[in-house]
Amino acid sequence: MKESQSRGRRAFLGTALKTTGALAVASSTSTLLTGCVPPDAGPAGATGSAGITRHTAGSGREADLSATDALAQMQSGRLSAERYISALIDRAQEHRSLNAFITFNETGAIETAKRIDAARAANKPVGPLAGLALVINDNINTAGVPTTSGTPGLKDFTPSVSAPVLQALLEKGVIVIGKANMHELGLGVTSTNAAFGAVQNPYDVTRIPGGASGGTAAALAARFAPVGLGTDSVGSLRVPAALCGVVGMRPSVGNGGKERRYSMVGVAPVSHTRDTVGPMARSVADIVLIDNALTGAPAVTARPAHEIRLGVPRGYFWSGVDRDVASQCQGALDKLKAHGVTLVEADLPDVDTLTRNTASALTLFELYMDFPGYLWETAAPHSFWDVLEQVKSPDVQAVLKAGKSVTRDQYVKALTDTRPKLMQAYADYFEQQNVQAIVFPTVPATAPLIDPSYSGALSIDGVAQPGGSMAALSAMIRNVDPGSCAGLPGLSLPVGLASNGIPVGLSLDARAGGDADLLAIGMTLESILGLIAPPRLSA
Repeated sequence: MKESQSRGRRAFLGTALKTTGALAVASSTSTLLTGCVPPDAGPAGATGSAGITRHTAGSGREADLSATDALAQMQSGRLSAERYISALIDRAQEHRSLNAFITFNETGAIETAKRIDAARAANKPVGPLAGLALVINDNINTAGVPTTSGTPGLKDFTPSVSAPVLQALLEKGVIVIGKANMHELGLGVTSTNAAFGAVQNPYDVTRIPGGASGGTAAALAARFAPVGLGTDSVGSLRVPAALCGVVGMRPSVGNGGKERRYSMVGVAPVSHTRDTVGPMARSVADIVLIDNALTGAPAVTARPAHEIRLGVPRGYFWSGVDRDVASQCQGALDKLKAHGVTLVEADLPDVDTLTRNTASALTLFELYMDFPGYLWETAAPHSFWDVLEQVKSPDVQAVLKAGKSVTRDQYVKALTDTRPKLMQAYADYFEQQNVQAIVFPTVPATAPLIDPSYSGALSIDGVAQPGGSMAALSAMIRNVDPGSCAGLPGLSLPVGLASNGIPVGLSLDARAGGDADLLAIGMTLESILGLIAPPRLSA
């Protein structure tokens, strides 16, 4: 009965899945990522106790380098790839208690760095990103390396090929130093993973980093690497970017055709209509670097502030926001206006109703359709139902249970009626208000405390929010949900620290296909707002 239900859902939109790449698989393999420590055998495990290996007596400044600066120093000969990678590995080892990794590529990363240095010394060509450290979510297929999606049922799944989005970067010379811990199956925003342990926020280790891409965000904030690849179906990339004080870009998805900026082939899915991989970094310039490497798009330059017009839809996106968060975000808007950015105060009609009638039906129905196809096409050793039976996180179990109640009629209405209306509402808003993007707080609250009971504890303005884990999930994603539901590109920028010391993020959503404009605006906004202070991690 279970298998026939799964096949029925897959057959229902089989053509659409193939079109968007959810049932395809890459044909090329990677030889650049070797020697990884498997789950439970190395420092990324929640209860691991292996000793720390020191590789360099570096000053630690290497860890603070941006991707752009690190590449410039390696290309000029001022910094070797081995020294750079060793410094980052040492830092990750020192702060392993953050639990940012499921698989840690210590041996393979250093071996690859040595090969790059040898090639440079012999005047042999190397890729344009040769030596650059990268962290990736553990739901991105990596040849010869376990890809768990943060769930026990896939603990022994080792793909034979890498996802094309990763392979493209490997071929340009990046070095993956580890595969990041995440919310189980990508179905949540805390990264409190009952199977692999909770990821800690580098700014306050008692608090969540956000999710589902929480390990990647925490690793970047903690200076384990300058850039990473996360995934975003609803807000899984931008929520942790906001809570960990880094930049996160959700590229365009549109209707999955030419507007889709990155391939999702070889990446564990949630919803093919909404899913995308996205770059994460500590600066917009480094986001642009990775985006250019993946797309071959022309270099983006900052847009003059006086040419930027941003919509401020307060009715939905700014209501119910914690005062501390709202204060930081409004302060950012005041700075932007003082520097010549035009702010257009105008609400986005019907966004609440349209999102509510689209998001859950679309996402949860497609999960039961897409994930079985991913497992089959990538030759995973278990069926979808085997994987589900081993899910360990109670909040993920609750999401999966909710997904079983979504009917085909609800899904069809969301896909063919309310989602197109939501997309049109955004298109009309951009046109009528003559704005390039809308601006809003990424997350309505600061990072909650890690909650081992999975009760969904969340406070806004000091008031505990009712409803349990599903209600807390909805509250945390409420601002990023509409744009991702409509397939728009989004960018979260850190704008300051709340009174509890946790970063606050400000988001931009732009027109579908307007990724280059979004990045150009992001560069300008970052230059005005500046960067936030790094976390103070104790040894």
